Amino acid sequence: MIPLAKSRQRKRRAHYSEVRTRLTVDTRGRSIAVMKHDDDAALPTAEPPLEFDVYELVLLRRGDRATAIDGDELERLQGQHLGHLAAMKDAGHLRVAGPLSEQPDDDWRGVSLYQVGSLDEARRLAESDPSVRAGRLRVDVMHWYTEKGAVTFPQ
Repeated sequence: MIPLAKSRQRKRRAHYSEVRTRLTVDTRGRSIAVMKHDDDAALPTAEPPLEFDVYELVLLRRGDRATAIDGDELERLQGQHLGHLAAMKDAGHLRVAGPLSEQPDDDWRGVSLYQVGSLDEARRLAESDPSVRAGRLRVDVMHWYTEKGAVTFPQ
């Protein structure tokens, strides 16, 4: 949790001025509202959150040895990878993880969201994954901030 400076600790508020909406249908058949603004002054504004929850976001990317691993070794590593993620969740380090699809870069394989207090610790835990150690995957680690309490995870 990161509090903002006292000078910025005001109630959050949003301002909407003369915003017109029209209903359209997206490519999956869902109705969506599209806001049309008369000018930039009519764009919504808001204050930043007073407090943040901090997570360590791990982007799993295709590793240097990914194409060299196949068959039984690939199946074994995938099972160990899933076991590692389950162990991290059971230990309370990992909040959620899952694969990606339709990503703009095919090297992006999945996302893991840790909450362990430091990038170094999240990196150490993510790099202990058997698929990372074998070179099938590699990790990029960064902080992700959300408004305090905005994201919850089932126990």
